[in-house]
Amino acid sequence: MVDREVAQQNPLVANDDVGISLMAGEEADAIVEILRAELGDDLRVSDHITYVKLETSVGKLEIRFAEVAELLGRRFTLEDFQVVFSSYYGRPQVSDDHVAVHANMTAGVLGDGG
Repeated sequence: MVDREVAQQNPLVANDDVGISLMAGEEADAIVEILRAELGDDLRVSDHITYVKLETSVGKLEIRFAEVAELLGRRFTLEDFQVVFSSYYGRPQVSDDHVAVHANMTAGVLGDGG
């Protein structure tokens, strides 16, 4: 049972944090470059040698495969993304041309594009 006094002193605070982890490599480097250009200082990147963790508090991370392909100079599809995609927190939204992770838990469900 949760101590009410402790719970009142440490209330949960809603936020718009989302994040993904990617296996380190040229694909992850390209995705980081694209998201840094889009989000600037709102993108936090943690390099863990074998993987990178990308986080933001703006409520959404979106990877558009055509942009990654253009930067890499070769094809980049959902299947290619799945090879380097390790984990996430937030609500995922997956399509043939992009992957997004939203803080809004109804994004893409209730007609809310997020």
